[in-house]
Amino acid sequence: MDIKNVADSMVFHDNTFTKRVLFSSKDVLCFLLNMKRGHVLPVHKHENSSLVMTVLSGSGEIQINDEVEKLVKGSVVYAKGED
Repeated sequence: MDIKNVADSMVFHDNTFTKRVLFSSKDVLCFLLNMKRGHVLPVHKHENSSLVMTVLSGSGEIQINDEVEKLVKGSVVYAKGED
């Protein structure tokens, strides 16, 4: 068993988002993206895996294909790898 505290990985920079990997193995990848207002994650796909994303604080928007949705603290998103 491995336990981590998310707060330990909440590291912010003014000019770009940060990514902190919490767990990584052959079957699992769990990471934390830390973003400030105005930060943008480049458009990309996760073709070989699905994605579950939880908003821990703040708000923003996510675009999957042509669909744009508003996210707020507590939102959970599931996207299939081909999306």
